Amino acid sequence: FNAKLHVSAPWVVWYIMKRALARRFLEEQTGDDIVDLDEIGEDDISADPKLSATLENAVNDIASGGSSVEKVMKNMKANAQDHLRECLHPMVRRLGRVCGKNSSRDWWRALKGGPEMEWIEIPVKYTDLADGDDKYRLEKWPLLDPHSIIAFLEKSGLKIPPISVREYWHHHRTFGEPWAQHDETDRIPMGIYGDSAKCQTEFGFVNLVGIFISLVLWKPMSVRFSRFLVFAIPEQSLWGSKTLRVVYRRLAWSINSLIHGEHPRAGVYGEDLNARLRELSGKPFQHRYALTEIRGDWAWHKKVWRFKRCSWAAINMCHQCPAKSSSTNSADLYWMFESNSWDDHHFTTEQFIAERMPETGICPLLGVTNFHPSTIRWCLMHVVNLGILYTVNGSALNLLVQGGWFGNEPGINSHVKLARAHRDFKAFISKNKIQCSQPDFTPKMIYKKGGIISLTAKAYNGRVILAWLDETVYLASQDQQFANLDERTLMIAAALRHMNRFLTEMEHAGRYLSEQQANSIFESGKQFLQIYRSLAIMSVRAGKFELGMRPKVHALWHMLWMIKKRRTNVRLWSGFVDEDAMSWLKRTYFGAHPGWRSRWIIRVSKLRIWQTHLKVRRFNQQVADRLKRGR
Repeated sequence: FNAKLHVSAPWVVWYIMKRALARRFLEEQTGDDIVDLDEIGEDDISADPKLSATLENAVNDIASGGSSVEKVMKNMKANAQDHLRECLHPMVRRLGRVCGKNSSRDWWRALKGGPEMEWIEIPVKYTDLADGDDKYRLEKWPLLDPHSIIAFLEKSGLKIPPISVREYWHHHRTFGEPWAQHDETDRIPMGIYGDSAKCQTEFGFVNLVGIFISLVLWKPMSVRFSRFLVFAIPEQSLWGSKTLRVVYRRLAWSINSLIHGEHPRAGVYGEDLNARLRELSGKPFQHRYALTEIRGDWAWHKKVWRFKRCSWAAINMCHQCPAKSSSTNSADLYWMFESNSWDDHHFTTEQFIAERMPETGICPLLGVTNFHPSTIRWCLMHVVNLGILYTVNGSALNLLVQGGWFGNEPGINSHVKLARAHRDFKAFISKNKIQCSQPDFTPKMIYKKGGIISLTAKAYNGRVILAWLDETVYLASQDQQFANLDERTLMIAAALRHMNRFLTEMEHAGRYLSEQQANSIFESGKQFLQIYRSLAIMSVRAGKFELGMRPKVHALWHMLWMIKKRRTNVRLWSGFVDEDAMSWLKRTYFGAHPGWRSRWIIRVSKLRIWQTHLKVRRFNQQVADRLKRGR
């Protein structure tokens, strides 16, 4: 033992001296300054591969929720010391130097500049332990102002080709969009999106609310960089509708400054600005903007807008038109697609306020300059993939299972048939080289309580299942013996074919539709709705709880109307990218310390925005290429 210690002692001394020399070298090179990440631009990254490999990976790991700040900072310090005498970029050496006892503090100090985190006072719900009642108190919560984000991205060099912006306004103005009749053709269109997502924890679950902004025409290949979080809060902390109303009042104030083209001159309620905002007061932005998309699913719109006596379970079931779920006049019913009293009577702004807005507590987004209710978008993903396809796919698969398409041997149960169905589905996606995460089909996945048949699946998986069922049910319908088992077989096969064609044509079409494209997509969707309505009637007469009429078919008709009249591809309103942003928010929530999650989430949102700053030139080129292709 003594001999081994004697031999290893020089190596221990050498190691200690090496680490001491490394620390001394870093101190000489960097001093005690805290690095400002805004000093680093895309030219620095592209010119120095060591900086790109080290710094970009560090930012990506934290911003994506894949690693902690402490772990990243330790890796950077080790990297700086291991490459002691190599030509490391000064920024990497300085970040490695500041890694000390409080790595998290040092890292966020380094992230100076960029969009500033603001604090707003909102009513937050809490439970009074003294009496057990729910009460509220005023608390300060962090938020990123949209105009601060946009100003930072403009300074970073974010660009949208002017010809694409002019084409956007020309198209929508030509085809009669009400919100496009008031703005100049150089305004940059922007959108706002909100939703809530369930986060499963060890002690239950938390519904997390997130609000994002985006630039409609700015979609790089990494589309998740096109969404910028401005606010997040657990849903159980909301004090009714009052909390979000305060938040949206701030956001509307900020968006109006972008519309007017200059930094705000006064606060939300006319008060004096703080010192930081006062320095920028009245300074112009590089561009002026317009809010043209207010996105979210129906539940979110209902939460935010608080529609008066209007819901999918009420008689007045649509926020855009006077369609009804029950009426003595059949022309008022929402499923009368061919001849009705509501198709060409979409609400104006004045009618929307009078017919759908509550007497008090109106959503502040109504105060955004040039607001029009048609900017409240239907989400194709929630209407079709997470709605109509549930019932259509479920009924089609049930038809195949009950008809014995996957086996009809004596004593065979539905578990075995569904296992064979899934095996056939896997063969289909393998043959067509489609990636899909759909798990095994089970009876619980299709047969719900009360005899309701509905195949629940993720949005993308439901789309792939539709393509498989379209092919499979068509083959089954060619078998005369099978087709005779159920009178609906040919109609279900036709419904699947029209819906599959409707989605396929939209997926291959560009942002703006030609007359031929619009008519073809419209006819496919119209044929589907007509067949679906007939199937719903047949199901009711047969006493079956499948293929029932749902208000989402009315929402789909509104989309078909937009396709035909406005020549707009509603696929671009699909919530896939927005849902991806919510998934990122969930990962960020889990990676935060429970004591200061709200601040952590907004800080990481700033980091994602700084990622965009770091890659803005590449993203600009990708956006230009995508717009040239009409996407």
